[in-house]
Amino acid sequence: MALNWDTNDTYIYVDKKYKMMIQHHGTDSGKGDAIGRNMDAYWVYEDYRFIEGIKDCWVKIKKSMKLFGLIPFRNYYYQGYRYPDHVDTDLSRDHALNTIQAYKLAGMPDKELQEFVKHLKWKISDRYSFVPDTWLSIRAIAGMKWARVLFYSIEIPVMLFNMLRNKYVYKKYKIEDEVPQHEYVHVPNSEKRPEFSEFVPKLFPVYALGNLARQLNLMEDSLGKKILYRIIRKMVLKHNYVIRMLINDFEPTEENRKLVYDYKSMKGGRWSTSLNEVNDRHLYILDDKLVEYNAIDVDLVRKLFEKIKK
Repeated sequence: MALNWDTNDTYIYVDKKYKMMIQHHGTDSGKGDAIGRNMDAYWVYEDYRFIEGIKDCWVKIKKSMKLFGLIPFRNYYYQGYRYPDHVDTDLSRDHALNTIQAYKLAGMPDKELQEFVKHLKWKISDRYSFVPDTWLSIRAIAGMKWARVLFYSIEIPVMLFNMLRNKYVYKKYKIEDEVPQHEYVHVPNSEKRPEFSEFVPKLFPVYALGNLARQLNLMEDSLGKKILYRIIRKMVLKHNYVIRMLINDFEPTEENRKLVYDYKSMKGGRWSTSLNEVNDRHLYILDDKLVEYNAIDVDLVRKLFEKIKK
């Protein structure tokens, strides 16, 4: 499988006008999550046009201010949007974080990354604001050592609590672990047992665990990183090979190679959800014709596996 900029017949395809990865799904063709998709696409295909697309989602806004209410000076901030057409006004924390991660993956120097993160407003958009751990994590990724220390001091106890809560919820509601993809059968939420609506909100989401694993993967090695890796290893589900490889919990054995290369592309964001009853999305394997190209989930897991083999 490979990248194809010219097709629009595959499930995921490129909006060449804006250099963004979108999909044949939803009323907005997945534009709301395009920054994250572009980040993954750059990670897999290393095509800088995907970074250019993300950059076009951000606008540098200059404004006049007064220092201490007396001394006038010019300042600026970066306002982000989910898509380069700048129609939306609800950019989320995840996509602000995805932007920083994409820039880091693309080799942007820490000095430029720090300039960018220092000029993001606490209130990211009309709908969302930063929270302390995300605010610190983008600075940690940008190489600010003080932010990394504070990030770990907050994140380690928080994730330790989340790990213990997850284990408790799984045990209390007798939730089975993940099954291999070939054994997974999608069950509509309406047909699941009554407790489904109780235990899902109590669990730390798989997508958030994946986001944390990606953040740590881009930070320098440290004791705090090792501790969080150990905590995540107790939370990650058995068949989420992407998260497991990000935290060094997946050996390049022949058996694991078969698991990786047998994986088939899925609708629903497979690596950000689970193959058990906790999954609340319409998750199913896509027809081969729809994933002839631009099958990011397949290409990502294979690329990570080839990387750990080296």
